[in-house]
Amino acid sequence: MTKVKGMLMSSINKLMLLHQVRKNQWLKPSELEELQNKKLRAIVKYAYDNTDFYHYKFKNAGIHPADIKNITDLHKIPLTTKEEVRGNSLGSMLTKEVNLDSCRVIPTSGSTGTPLKVVYDMPADDFSRAVNLRSMMENGLKIKDKWVNIGDTRTTTKPKWFQKMGFFNLKTLNLFDNVKDQVDFLIDIKPDSLLGYPSQLSLIARYIKNNSIDGINPKNIFTTAELLDPPTRKLINLAFGVELVDLFGCIEVNRTAWECSEHCGYHLDIDSVISEFIHDGESVAAGEKGEIVYSCLYNYAMPLIRYEVGDVGVPSDELCSCKRGLPLMKSIEGRCDDFIVLPSGKIISPIILALVMKHSHGILEYQIVQEKLDHVSVFVVTSEDIDERDISEVETNIRQFLNNEVHVNIKMIDHLNRGSTGKIRSVISKAEPKI
Repeated sequence: MTKVKGMLMSSINKLMLLHQVRKNQWLKPSELEELQNKKLRAIVKYAYDNTDFYHYKFKNAGIHPADIKNITDLHKIPLTTKEEVRGNSLGSMLTKEVNLDSCRVIPTSGSTGTPLKVVYDMPADDFSRAVNLRSMMENGLKIKDKWVNIGDTRTTTKPKWFQKMGFFNLKTLNLFDNVKDQVDFLIDIKPDSLLGYPSQLSLIARYIKNNSIDGINPKNIFTTAELLDPPTRKLINLAFGVELVDLFGCIEVNRTAWECSEHCGYHLDIDSVISEFIHDGESVAAGEKGEIVYSCLYNYAMPLIRYEVGDVGVPSDELCSCKRGLPLMKSIEGRCDDFIVLPSGKIISPIILALVMKHSHGILEYQIVQEKLDHVSVFVVTSEDIDERDISEVETNIRQFLNNEVHVNIKMIDHLNRGSTGKIRSVISKAEPKI
């Protein structure tokens, strides 16, 4: 009985979280700023008092938590780099009393070529999911929807908390299945809502159009995790007959911005994450490009303050006609990976290769280059504990997911060259044709 009561109270708390974040978006900008500053002061003090990483980072910079009163003081804090997170995420960045057995430890997909691990405690994970659900429920997702998520079924383990409460009929469509099987799955399920990577949804959309397939009519389509360009948006919208909504974020801090039905830009989730836009150490003006720097306001297991995520965005000072208090980011800019075209003509989404590398031991950075239709080079920067068996496994896995149609050559290097934005294009194809 005690266990049932505990589960009931946990479910009620989660629903209250969801209710609260949905209310937050309608607060006045001044009220949201006050909430943001309050959360900022709390997480900064906690990180200083409870993590070795930020305690010494603050000390070395000659600052104290009392110096950080609001977001205008953030510039006093040194930036946190991906390299620092990768080297300390399971060590000095963790809160001293954290119990990893009760946390989610998540490897990133390495979309910038650099996989790393992130730790969420349960309260942070619950809040993160609530913010994520907000972005979809505000765009049409209903609690009784049949919802299909295109993802990696190899890492799907326990049901999400909202499923345990009887909300959402959520199924995962295996990203690694061939496109025909994916389409057949969607015809059978007839989802109300569909969430997936733009690259894979574009392959499904192309197959639907080329084969004049009917019977897949979702009310909502959400794209996430990859840069969405206008041609891909148009293709998906036409194939499914619905105007998609793009969501933005990263595994390190989860959802950070999202479109509403007005499509005036991306609403920034400032009640959960502070988003700065920086160029040459200074905040950019509205309408200018800036590297995005995040400060997470809710994850007390592994605080991230002024974290350089590697994405580039353009802030806006315009107000959305939807009247939400959440400010806007005008657009997202950055790396756009290529598809791999096999000798047989089959097209492989770049996200598949990113997920293969995500689960490869000892790979710090990588770049996959299709030199010719039948030849792929994989450039890797490795950790010291990698061995020949690890390298052989990477080669075997990539060859397998490329249908054993190409020669795969692994090349170990000291560093990867970065583009003008500082980001690594993780998949490049020099082969023809491209889609």
